[in-house]
Amino acid sequence: MPKAAWVAAVTLGLVAQALAQLAPRPAPGNQFFQPPGEPPSHKLLSPVKGAGPLGGGAPVAPVTPPVDPRDFEGSYANVIGYNALSPAGTAGRWSAPPFNAQAEKIFWNRVEMENAGTPVPDAGIACKPMGLLRAMNAEFGWQMMQAPDRLTILINEDHLVRRIRIGGVHPRALKPGYMGDSVAHWDGNTLVIDSTGFNERTWLDFDGTPHSAQLRVTERLRRIEGGLLEILTTIDDPAMYRYPWTTRNLWRWAPITEAAPEIICEENDLELSDYTGKDLQVHH
Repeated sequence: MPKAAWVAAVTLGLVAQALAQLAPRPAPGNQFFQPPGEPPSHKLLSPVKGAGPLGGGAPVAPVTPPVDPRDFEGSYANVIGYNALSPAGTAGRWSAPPFNAQAEKIFWNRVEMENAGTPVPDAGIACKPMGLLRAMNAEFGWQMMQAPDRLTILINEDHLVRRIRIGGVHPRALKPGYMGDSVAHWDGNTLVIDSTGFNERTWLDFDGTPHSAQLRVTERLRRIEGGLLEILTTIDDPAMYRYPWTTRNLWRWAPITEAAPEIICEENDLELSDYTGKDLQVHH
């Protein structure tokens, strides 16, 4: 064999060996993702970031967003596809948030129970509000209605409604709820939303990332190139995480030209079949 051909063959072999050692990347629609370096029982339900949109994902037809960078009104579809929340900067693979010991135990217990076929029921599966971050990252998207002093987000899944007061302040006596209380202010052309007042009955994502009643969420919304809306979400929960962490998601804008899809938990939620005959009580 000529020397050049031998070198090429060896090089290709080394490359193939290196690629085989990399963490597996799921194709769009895969049900489980094996986190790098984790035991076989630790498989996430959702696709990793960057796997591409699933059913109900972002439309591919080009659209022209409003000229005003502060005009967010429209219909939004998830570009990435629903996924386990992961710190920004880890596109293409899942990376664990800065769990403390308690949060890590809760999270992996939920993942392992799901993999074993005995999932832990959560608020969403019991037809209760799924919580702010899980709703904002749901695969079926949402519509945003805007006024100078308020923003109303209509979540397509289960028809949840989120109300954000621009220039408002949080009430002194705030009763904890599923979606929390949200106020916002402008930082240039970026809308900064501060949310607090959560109960402990929801998960941060579909895989079971936990939070406590101390959760505080800061979202930074801005338009970027390509008709996309970027949302940087900072999660601050000292009872569950060693330090605040930020995740990034992208949404594709489209004009509101038709009614939102009707996705009603009580009638259309096929996941309920997984819990037939089982206790639907929400567990933490």
